[in-house]
Amino acid sequence: MEPRQFASRLQARRLSDLTAKLRDYPQDRLEALEIMLKTTERRWLSTDEVADELMVDIETVRRWIRTRQLRAYRAGRKYRVDPDDLKRFLGVTPDPDPRP
Repeated sequence: MEPRQFASRLQARRLSDLTAKLRDYPQDRLEALEIMLKTTERRWLSTDEVADELMVDIETVRRWIRTRQLRAYRAGRKYRVDPDDLKRFLGVTPDPDPRP
């Protein structure tokens, strides 16, 4: 099993375990919690992953970020790119925002 598949299954299992434990909560609060957990599971891309996906040098990706052509967010000393921002950069319309 690939690491990404394993991580996805583990996150799904954790979500279902948490849901089972919270059955005593009011339904509206439980739904709000599930929405919050699902939206925090978004996968952000590192600059290395963006460079690999676009088959360019990592310095090219960093230059796009520096010149604000590609939107990125700092996470400590590293940058992370939202997949929707990468799609916008490439001229592809991203899927509708799943967040409420």
